Amino acid sequence: MSTQGSTTWTLPADPATLSMIRNCVVQELIAWGHRLDVTTIENLRLVVSELVTNAIVHAGEDDIGVTVWAENGEAYLEVQDRSLIRPCIQASLDTDESGRGLFLVESLSSDWGTDLLLDGKRVWARMRLYAPKSQPSRTAKRHLASIIRSITLLLSARLLPTG
Repeated sequence: MSTQGSTTWTLPADPATLSMIRNCVVQELIAWGHRLDVTTIENLRLVVSELVTNAIVHAGEDDIGVTVWAENGEAYLEVQDRSLIRPCIQASLDTDESGRGLFLVESLSSDWGTDLLLDGKRVWARMRLYAPKSQPSRTAKRHLASIIRSITLLLSARLLPTG
């Protein structure tokens, strides 16, 4: 699928905007014709939440920007804020209440990173919109080969002249 353009939203650095922006990103991708399964939708929502939450925590009173576009079966998500501090994955204990967001982003996205800008930073993630086609298992391949052999034997038996 080709690029559908991009959409950018400017939001106040307020946790109350999280639900709205999660829905907007998913709805935009669907409006562009992507048929997203439930897992992909939930993964997109989680990555958007984590990126936006980090921006809200570090943006202070400034607005944040959220951009989405899709290209070649992948969604590109960008969140900009005014902080010059690059986020990094941190080790967290089981008892910690935060600190796992970027680990989740890394786990759910095909790639992610940060770009420093003159007036802040952009944190981005790239996510597959479609699950890769699965390959048949060895058992399925053996079963299919057995069926093909049986059909071949049956056909050859019918084609042989009987005496």
